[in-house]
Amino acid sequence: MDQLPIIKSSSRFLSSDITLPGFGYNDLDPQERTTFHAMAKCAEAARVMTYRGPDWLIKKNEEKSASTIFKDPNYLFFVKSCYYDIYPAFFDYKHLYKPIKCISSIVNQGETSFQHMNEVASLPTKQVLFRCVIRIVKVSKDTRRPASLSAEKLFQGTIHEGRTCVVPKMDKLVVPEGSFRVHLVATWNDCDNYKHVNHGSFLKFCQGAAEQLKWSEDISCYDSSHVRAVNSTHHAEASPGHELTVSVWNKGQQICFDIFNDTSQKTAYQATFDLASPELTSMATAAHL
Repeated sequence: MDQLPIIKSSSRFLSSDITLPGFGYNDLDPQERTTFHAMAKCAEAARVMTYRGPDWLIKKNEEKSASTIFKDPNYLFFVKSCYYDIYPAFFDYKHLYKPIKCISSIVNQGETSFQHMNEVASLPTKQVLFRCVIRIVKVSKDTRRPASLSAEKLFQGTIHEGRTCVVPKMDKLVVPEGSFRVHLVATWNDCDNYKHVNHGSFLKFCQGAAEQLKWSEDISCYDSSHVRAVNSTHHAEASPGHELTVSVWNKGQQICFDIFNDTSQKTAYQATFDLASPELTSMATAAHL
């Protein structure tokens, strides 16, 4: 195997084929299953490499190199929503320290936002681990209002019209009385280069709260390996030192999450975990084995 990562990309079509080292022991939860935070960080790495292309490590000083992409100091790029389809193989211990292949492309470009779609599969077994679609919006740094993408070098001279990807719409959640609550404080380790809590960290907060709920006991027969889809929306920012409250409740075959920023008094993030039935999960596990 060549030195990883291996990046094959097309700036003309805004797509890439990237081979990454895969997941390790520090990506596991207490049940030795790959965490959703690790999943989000993997997809994030593939997106960044797609934007920058295969030469980003050695062409940092070129005027039109990818290091200038998304660097206009007057604008920011925020993750607005995320949708993940998770396959049973994602939780399989045997994929640890095995290379993974990420197929990545930009879809649904609009005036102020675009979606980035990833498919991640085990390179040795060819099994799909997860697919995700992330919506990213360009906003003014001062007003936080959406801004046009037309001036971005990333989208100039590219061919991606007609690519579409439909994901389930997520309505805003209403936190019920008596929901389980976890209180925490955001740290620098949770943040990105904007000094805002990263979307992967929000997902980590949700899964951590669910583990504290001991959902395998309170919600009969369920644990993280039963999650088949994650849908989330970002509503507001959170920064290091902000106090957050994670509310957790179940609604049918879903676990619902609301992260409220107690410092700014705004809802920062909401998510749902769609669960497979115990019968379907048992069948999928047996078939996989």
